[in-house]
Amino acid sequence: TLRSDLETGLRTAQQRAEVLATQRRLLADLEAVRFGGGDGGVFNAKPVEAGYMAAFRRAGLDPDTASAEEGAAWLAQFTDQVTLAGYLDDLLKLWTQVERPREQLLRLLSVIREADPDPWRSSLRDTFYTEPDPARAKARLQSLAEDTATLDAQPSMNLIQLAGALVSEFGDRELAHRIYQRATRLYPGDYWAHISAASNINQIVKAQSPENQDALMPQAQEAARHATAAVAVRPKSPAAHYQLGLALYFSHNLDEALAQFQEASRLAPEYPYAHLDMSIALAELGKRDEALVEVREAVRLKPDFVEANGMLGFTLMSAGRFTEALETLKHAQKLDQPGSKTATVVATAIRQLELQIAQLPRLESILKGEAQPTDVSERLALALLAYETQHYAGAARLWTEALESDPKLADDRQAQHRYNAACSASLAAAGKSQVEPPPDPEAKIKLRSQALAWLQAELSVWTKLLNSGGKPNPLARLFGAPDRESILKTLENWTNDPDLASIRDPEPLAQLPEAERKQWQSLWADVDTLLKRAHTP
Repeated sequence: TLRSDLETGLRTAQQRAEVLATQRRLLADLEAVRFGGGDGGVFNAKPVEAGYMAAFRRAGLDPDTASAEEGAAWLAQFTDQVTLAGYLDDLLKLWTQVERPREQLLRLLSVIREADPDPWRSSLRDTFYTEPDPARAKARLQSLAEDTATLDAQPSMNLIQLAGALVSEFGDRELAHRIYQRATRLYPGDYWAHISAASNINQIVKAQSPENQDALMPQAQEAARHATAAVAVRPKSPAAHYQLGLALYFSHNLDEALAQFQEASRLAPEYPYAHLDMSIALAELGKRDEALVEVREAVRLKPDFVEANGMLGFTLMSAGRFTEALETLKHAQKLDQPGSKTATVVATAIRQLELQIAQLPRLESILKGEAQPTDVSERLALALLAYETQHYAGAARLWTEALESDPKLADDRQAQHRYNAACSASLAAAGKSQVEPPPDPEAKIKLRSQALAWLQAELSVWTKLLNSGGKPNPLARLFGAPDRESILKTLENWTNDPDLASIRDPEPLAQLPEAERKQWQSLWADVDTLLKRAHTP
């Protein structure tokens, strides 16, 4: 009857509405677990797996006990079956990470296969869980990645899983990059696609040596665009701000990078990676004391964090606290894997520290006037050691004596002894040393005058080199002759080197006598002029 039909239709609509409400709650719960598990610091698979399991059980599926037929029937009631199958794929991956027994993995795999029989996704799952041969698995993943027509029909989550496997299993970040690019193009509002793309690019750039990272500036800028998109979708994501900070750091935007690292650590105070990279940015900005605070926090949060322990050692080393630095670097060495990239750097630093510590008594006696360096080479080595231990006035004196005894030292464009002497004199005049008594007004004027003379002489040399075209022949370049690019980098360093802040930045310059202030302003105007010329081939 009409009444019966209406009642049946109403019940059906009500049941459908309940199913849709269950689907909305389930997807929201799963996404909340996924977001929370990997966005507050160090990823921990166990709570994410537990969160997924609880969400599925609330929605009527127990992944621990469901048969393939039961799982398929459960999934069939929903409209967004592909996305829910993707979350089951994610759960299956988590089961491998928490080391569930293989028979449980294969049973859940059968549930997902039955519920989502798509050939491309089934092949991806088989590659992960049933292909025993690594070579065939790699070839299979590459084949799936090159099936461009089918890729465009895949959900974001499965594209991200494919790219992640290419990296984790085979280290193929370049192919993964192309998959992430496709995911962000297909799903421009997807947070996970953008954050994964940014992270992958940042790792590509990070793996390069510092001198090669500049060549990857376009990639770093692409990473910044993806991270910015992720921040736009989720402004309160620590990971998005952190990845944006890394991309900006690799793009040489230190101040902006620092702001992003700070925001990441504000949103997730126990995020050790944010504290580590904040310390690196602070150190490069000359804020050594603040850098030390942040890197100590990174070590506190993750005591076995090799990079953080190494950075702590290097920061202590730059502060002239050699004994603490040596102890910290030896601890980092114990934590590290032999033969790794960081292990080699740390081992070199330890040898250098041991030599420097052995030279400290000699430096002290020379600074007191109780002994004299044996030759120019020792004088230069002790000048650098004096600088590194904050004996800035002593370092300026030793570099002065070396340059006076051998004027040709000033021609060394790689060592730049005059520039180093000027930095030491600037720091000494500003009273930055914590081990030397503060200079009196007359001594400050003399130190600044020395620094000005050295920088003027250096600028004159760089001007002549630029006037010559900045294009040394290959043999001259082999022996360190600077080209236009290296001249540009040198002058850019002058404009942001914290050692020169007291004789460059407007606020400290305003405190100087007018005549001296005008001399410094004239120097920096000349630097700016030369920089503009260097920028224009």
